Amino acid sequence: MAELQLHKCPKCGYEVQANQLGHDTFMDGEYYDFRCHNCNEIVSINVFDMAKQGMTLTCPECNKSDMLSNWNPVEGSCPKCNSHLIASGEYIMAN
Repeated sequence: MAELQLHKCPKCGYEVQANQLGHDTFMDGEYYDFRCHNCNEIVSINVFDMAKQGMTLTCPECNKSDMLSNWNPVEGSCPKCNSHLIASGEYIMAN
C-alpha cells in the first residue's frame, strides 16, 4: 500500500500528492516522480514505461522528451513558481 501526502504551494496554490521520497509502489508497479520543465507539472512514471522509453523519457502530460528531472517534495520546489512546498498533513492511502 502506498502512502501519499498532499503538498501545497503557499505562494501559487499548486497541489501535488506525492511520497516524501519521490517514488512509491502501487499494485501495478513502482512509480517515480518527475518535474517536467516544459508543462511545469509533477508527473509519475511507472518503471515499466521508463524501461520501454530508455534514456529519453517523455512527459505523459505534454509528450515532450528530455524535459524531465527527478523530483521529490522535500528537496524539490513548486513546478509553477519555485516556492517551497508545505506538507498539509493530509495522507492518502492507495493500492
